[in-house]
Amino acid sequence: MKVFAYGTLKTGYYNHYLLEDLDDVSFLGTGSTADRYPLVLGTKYQLPYLLDFKGKGYHVEGEIWEVPEEALPKLDKLEEHPTYYTRKQIPIVFKGSIVTCHAYILEKYQPEMINLPMLSSYTMEHHKNYVGPPARSKPQIKYDVKMKE
Repeated sequence: MKVFAYGTLKTGYYNHYLLEDLDDVSFLGTGSTADRYPLVLGTKYQLPYLLDFKGKGYHVEGEIWEVPEEALPKLDKLEEHPTYYTRKQIPIVFKGSIVTCHAYILEKYQPEMINLPMLSSYTMEHHKNYVGPPARSKPQIKYDVKMKE
């Protein structure tokens, strides 16, 4: 199964170790979302969010990984799928073709998040302000995002 990593799962970023530790995982290359999406940084922890608002924002750049299906629960745990992020299949432009990849998208977000500055790519410059899970508490994340019903 193909996974599209646009944030902290990318090579060299905080949560990439999860992909490195999996068996039978391979890096296929880079691509971008076929549709435009808002990629924003949210909460005081500077988390990258791909908001479920197709058509707004940019064609987001990221990495494409081949991951065995049995490894998805490990990624789901990190992303708190399905209660926080939702793993959805989206079209990705890869080497001139469209491939379908799993991506972790924030479906339940406050409307004001759509007004945050949007990015086409989550870079190391953005990542330097990221606060990893050990340094934060989960209830604060959910409170800061103010999930909509």
